[in-house]
Amino acid sequence: MRRWVQQMRETIFKKILQNVRRRREDTATTDPNLKVTSIGILFDGTLPEDRQVLDRLVQQLRQSSNQVLVLGYIDNYSIATTYPFKHFYKKHVNWFYVPKHPDIDKFSRIHYDILMNLGRPDQFTLHYIAKSALASFKVGPHYPGIEIYDVMVRAPQEHDLDEFIDNVKRLLKNIQYRND
Repeated sequence: MRRWVQQMRETIFKKILQNVRRRREDTATTDPNLKVTSIGILFDGTLPEDRQVLDRLVQQLRQSSNQVLVLGYIDNYSIATTYPFKHFYKKHVNWFYVPKHPDIDKFSRIHYDILMNLGRPDQFTLHYIAKSALASFKVGPHYPGIEIYDVMVRAPQEHDLDEFIDNVKRLLKNIQYRND
């Protein structure tokens, strides 16, 4: 019975996601002279080891003179006391995986050159935020029935953020190389 309910929630979420419109200015550009200056990152900050991986990535990106904004989902309120990035909790997400929080609204209104969803493929809330966010180029995990990214990256079976970030970096370098 529980699996049936989960499938129903997922189906309804996909219908809701179809109604979120992507703006014309949010379409991927093939301009070879595009200089990336702003990067938005969505991720699941529930596991401490994932937060450490993300901290290293953000430091690398900021060293390249990029403005990097991060929004994290945290499953457990008690672990967020020392969390350095904007975040929201499970209580901010409704039954259909649609989030409501002021930090999400702020994050979605800023225009990014690249938006990266580094969450697990089955984290529907992050897909919703990614679809509603303003970004010229969106990268995220592949999930059947959700095709909202310009580049979808196959995530490892066991969620390994290091490996997933490496896959994203490799893909972005290949795209940049082709545009040169």
